[in-house]
Amino acid sequence: IAHYRRGDLAQALPLIDRLIADEPNDPFLLELKGQMLFENGRLPEAVAAYKQATALRPEDPALLAPAARAMIETGQDLDTAIDMLNRVIVHEPRNPGAWRQLGIAYGKKDDIGQASAALAESAMLAGRRDDAILQANRAQSLLPKGSPGWLRAEDILRAAKPEKD
Repeated sequence: IAHYRRGDLAQALPLIDRLIADEPNDPFLLELKGQMLFENGRLPEAVAAYKQATALRPEDPALLAPAARAMIETGQDLDTAIDMLNRVIVHEPRNPGAWRQLGIAYGKKDDIGQASAALAESAMLAGRRDDAILQANRAQSLLPKGSPGWLRAEDILRAAKPEKD
């Protein structure tokens, strides 16, 4: 970890690989390797490490969220990233970062209605009511009336507007 924190990935990676070899079923070592690779711009390798970590603990938000973010950054496997973020939100519904990443993933898939609904939720949780209202209105204009995203946007509008007035 010290090598990694000093930016010496050439020293850090062989050491983390040895730890992983000693403890192959420790998802947090794999997550740490993914983080090291992600923060050093080695996204495909980071995704591979994160996938190994999430395979060992498929419902752990601490592993799913960074794995999904790495997938979103590569622009590949967006459906898997969306599924992962939806699982994070089940465990952590008040996590604005997870909602934001979900919005980004939907945006990369050109599903602007769902992206806006997720970004509205993120903004509301982060206390940015004006942004929440803007995104919720956009979501409602793009999603079918009565759909889950449309209803989520309606709830956000109801919660945000009275405090704005």
